[in-house]
Amino acid sequence: IDLYKRHGEFDAAITELLDTIHFTSERIEHSVALKSLWDIYVTQGRTAEGIATLEDLASQMTDNSALYEVLGDAYEETGDSEKANATYAKWIEHRQKEIERDGNLDQSFSFVSKLLIKRIMPEQTLELAEHISSLEGNAFMIPMLAEAYLVNGQYQKAEATFKRALASPELADTPVTLGLWSDLIRSAMMVEDTEQFAQLVEALVEHTPPNATERVYANLALSVFHHRHNRPEEAERYIRKSGVVPESAWWILGPFDKMVEDAEPKAHIPEDAVQIDPTVKYAGKTGAVSWQQVTNGIRDGFVDFDHIFRGDGFTDMIERFGVGLEYPELESGLAYAWVAVHSPDARE
Repeated sequence: IDLYKRHGEFDAAITELLDTIHFTSERIEHSVALKSLWDIYVTQGRTAEGIATLEDLASQMTDNSALYEVLGDAYEETGDSEKANATYAKWIEHRQKEIERDGNLDQSFSFVSKLLIKRIMPEQTLELAEHISSLEGNAFMIPMLAEAYLVNGQYQKAEATFKRALASPELADTPVTLGLWSDLIRSAMMVEDTEQFAQLVEALVEHTPPNATERVYANLALSVFHHRHNRPEEAERYIRKSGVVPESAWWILGPFDKMVEDAEPKAHIPEDAVQIDPTVKYAGKTGAVSWQQVTNGIRDGFVDFDHIFRGDGFTDMIERFGVGLEYPELESGLAYAWVAVHSPDARE
């Protein structure tokens, strides 16, 4: 497919993808092929044709949940919210049936996470999250349930459930606890009730030890939140309070081919440099590159190479394939990030 696209043979790529969709039985392959198909139609400015193709596929594959998801996304991206919601409802119905048939709880977690990321069908998402959380031994679902309450504007339940997650012995010192704060950062980009959200995060900050890592993430969530609501001074205050270097301070160079010599990646620049020159051009993977200051405009303190160099970002990967699923292999590359940190005191 990539070879066809590089040579501008987009119709051949479409034909190849349609063959994959028709003949593969693997759900992940279906998801990848369908998303890739729609992406080609979008990049070629052929969205009407793309939707017609997906609608035709849906008439032939009436129980394919992955197809309903991508078709729903297509309607949403082209501004047809009514059709998007109706199609998403079919996606949820069929995906739930698949999960129940497989009896795989991890798939339930992934599905709820995907719904939360997409910010669609909030009532159905909460209903599903409550059901999964009610099952015995599902402490790992608690943070998702808290986020589902938040998405539905139920701030008191959200706060109580987030605190329950923070206090859970099963979740202590696990990636899930830090993920809770990442969920808050994600929610900060979506919520509208500014006062209640800020109060919720402040309450959770008070619920954590003064020097805990969680406080860093809480301040980042508030930075994102204030940035979204056009309060640059508040956003700056919280990102500095977090102690994280702002992403606007980083310089990025790349991408380069990831060439390996003696099991170590080959250096493309002097890697012990203490200064950079943005005017110098380097031979990159796809042409000449130079040092650039690039951010994703979120103010969350993270420099996301996936977003910068792929464009759709890791969040879109989660939307495509779901948390906990095996991602398709991506083309490898190498890039550099550089930042200058000024210390007020002499250092060794």
